[in-house]
Amino acid sequence: MIKGYWTHSKSEKKAFANAMAEIDKFCRENDIEHIEGGGTYKFTIHRKKYVVTNTHIPKDLRLKGVTYYFASQTRLIDIYKDLKDGRELNTRGQRIGGDDNE
Repeated sequence: MIKGYWTHSKSEKKAFANAMAEIDKFCRENDIEHIEGGGTYKFTIHRKKYVVTNTHIPKDLRLKGVTYYFASQTRLIDIYKDLKDGRELNTRGQRIGGDDNE
């Protein structure tokens, strides 16, 4: 074994696979488009366009009129629900205003 090489445990891999299956189901139910080959999701709420991605997109390549959130794909459901509820989020998809404990 190579020193310093770390891998996920079987239980961590299974938990991630279960979370991704739940996200895939949520995407189908809520008309969220998953961009293949990465953790990027596109959707529209109240006629406003959003992108949640786990990769960096330079400002000059971002589309006008689209709000971008840079967060783990496992947080997609929380971000979507917060936006649907009208909550304000920062660029990392975290609630603004101190109501994180709801």
